[in-house]
Amino acid sequence: MEESKHLASLIGVSSKQIFEIFKAGTDWEFIIKMDALLEAASKAVVKAALANEYLDADDMDEFVDALPMRGRTSILKLLQASGCGDAERNLIDSVRVLRNGFAHDITQMEMSLIDVIKGRKDRTTLLRGLCWIKEYEEAALIKMYEKDGGLFRFGIVSGALTFMIAAYHSVIKQPEDPVAIGPETPPAS
Repeated sequence: MEESKHLASLIGVSSKQIFEIFKAGTDWEFIIKMDALLEAASKAVVKAALANEYLDADDMDEFVDALPMRGRTSILKLLQASGCGDAERNLIDSVRVLRNGFAHDITQMEMSLIDVIKGRKDRTTLLRGLCWIKEYEEAALIKMYEKDGGLFRFGIVSGALTFMIAAYHSVIKQPEDPVAIGPETPPAS
């Protein structure tokens, strides 16, 4: 949580807001907000990965902000190219799929997240992307999440924080001054 605070601040989100997302009144609200958090974090990672002295920052921001999250030429593809792991990309993609389902079907607004997933043809893919459990029996996992939806949310938030921490350390964090940590350079004569 501590390390994720820096990336959260880079995308204009306070750590308090991450807790508020977790405590959202409905799963609909939770997924909409979690998707917004992951999209902002993903774009920050891609912008940092593309940044160099030859690209104008404003042009790059405009370019990245216009990219879709999914597809052949998307934020997810650029995350893959920048070294983002499969588990993190699957989480981001699964949250986006659910967000699109919630946003385009108002009848799901009051449904629990697990009930929405149970009614989908891609439920196995979504559960794998969201739960971060390597091996499980799907029916037992669904029962567990039906019993405690907070546990399901916790897993999703935990995955998002893992992505944010990994992204911060691998892409966004500026490397330390190589002169300060590298071998001593003899003074010029």
